[in-house]
Parts: sequence; structure tokens; C-alpha cells
Amino acid sequence: MTTLMTTVIGIILLSVVMVSAFVYFSPTEAVAIGKGPLVASEMSNLMEASESFFVAKGYYPISIDDLRSEIEIESVSTLGGQFIISDNIACYALPYEENNDMTLVNAARDIPGSVVTNECGTSGVSGRRMLAVSLDGVSAPVAMNF
Repeated sequence: MTTLMTTVIGIILLSVVMVSAFVYFSPTEAVAIGKGPLVASEMSNLMEASESFFVAKGYYPISIDDLRSEIEIESVSTLGGQFIISDNIACYALPYEENNDMTLVNAARDIPGSVVTNECGTSGVSGRRMLAVSLDGVSAPVAMNF
């Protein structure tokens, strides 16, 4: 009888733990955590392409179109983000959404010197949340809370 009682109590405790885990689990946060490394990788590729451009031309690209004229790079990422270059600041822009903000914050952890902001230099792009990083190490992007 004690074995049966121990098994029943164990099953009940396991059920409570599993229900607690499902209640705590946020699908939005899980998606953002999963997309973060992809955004960081795409941003790193943009930074490497900009560095190659600098080596070839002697200056950093003025815009994404300037970079695309020399190096084959997409202006839109696989996640639907938009690449922007303005005032020696490279940005990865996503629409205003909570999970996008979490994605950018997670990606910023993987790219030293990057910040999450609402503006990219003087590009004039609005209505987007951006991961911004300086290309030349001098022009500093300004961080802004969501």
C-alpha cells in the first residue's frame, strides 16, 4: 500500500511541476530567444561586408545601397528585417512588436557595442525597432527603451 501511495504522490507532484512549467513558459519569449542568434549572425555578416568595403574603398559605406553596389548582400533579412546604414552606424530594423524587441535584445548580447534603439543615425526611418552598432568604432548609436 505504501508503494502505491508513494507512486500516486510522485505522479501528483510531477503533474504540479509540469503544469507550473507550462504556465511559466512564454511562447513569445521562446521565439525571441530562438531568433536572437540568427539576427546576430546576419548583423555580423553586414558588419564584415562593411569592413571589406572599407578595405577596398578606404571609407565605410554611406548606405546599404552603396554597400550593395560593391558587395552582394541582401537589403532584407530572412526574418523580414531591414538593413540600414547611416552615419557609419549599421542597423537591423524590425517592426514594433514585443517579441521583436526581445529578439533584438537577445541579439545585442552577442554583438559587442550594439544597442537597441528607435533610430539609425540620420536615416529618418521610423516605426521600427533597431539593433544598431557603430561601423567605425567612433560613431556611437544611442540606446532607447521600448
